[in-house]
Amino acid sequence: MGTTWILVADASRAQLYAHEKTGEGMSLVREYQHSESRLKAAEIASDRAGHQESKGSGRGSLVERADPKKYEAERFAIELAHALEQGRAAGKYQKSVLVAPAHFIGLLHEHLSERARALIDTNIEKDYTQLPIGELMPSLQRFVTL
Repeated sequence: MGTTWILVADASRAQLYAHEKTGEGMSLVREYQHSESRLKAAEIASDRAGHQESKGSGRGSLVERADPKKYEAERFAIELAHALEQGRAAGKYQKSVLVAPAHFIGLLHEHLSERARALIDTNIEKDYTQLPIGELMPSLQRFVTL
């Protein structure tokens, strides 16, 4: 059957588990934290928007182009996608299961290589990051055979 990697994530934390055989349970491979995603947008962004001089008598303020929270979530998705890619390249797993809120699964898919995406067996659009490992396995088995 081979090894299945199970990534349980949200925009600020993730746990990567390995599952070897049916009925054998899961073991924690690594935990990830991205505390910047927990901050308020105002705490992530610079202190104040800048100003620009105009040719007329007025002045305008420069507004941030990107949502700071989305930017931090994307940075974390890139980090996790990189970890999945490294594991794939090293042959550490043969299939994967992604468990995350829908928007974060979308970010992960954007940043995974085609080869890593091909190993995804199931996407589960749930936030299970708070579940202890003992409750996680039964919750996942409703969606996928492990």
